[in-house]
Amino acid sequence: MLQKWLVAFGLLFLSFGVLGFINNPIVGVFPVNVAHNILNSLLGILTLAFAFKGPGPAKKFIIALAVLFTTSATLGLIFPNMMRSALAINRADNLLNWFMAILFITLSIWESAKSS
Repeated sequence: MLQKWLVAFGLLFLSFGVLGFINNPIVGVFPVNVAHNILNSLLGILTLAFAFKGPGPAKKFIIALAVLFTTSATLGLIFPNMMRSALAINRADNLLNWFMAILFITLSIWESAKSS
């Protein structure tokens, strides 16, 4: 089941990465820059790759995503100007990063409870 989630998120990340190059800013709420688009595109490709590596790697990658999004959200809270200038992360991005962190933590816990 986790692998299906990773496929969905991988396609989503990749789509947003590519759309950022075509239509800027995405949805009018999330400003983007080239670094942010590259990061989303690479994250999408990496997420799709781990989706097809099997359940074990998928579970570890979900945990890695939880750590990544928690770190990004925390940095956005502590150093908003740095994140804004480096990756064009604004308040809406930061809220989305917190949401994604909570979602990936929940998926990780859910998978652990299911397998024990």
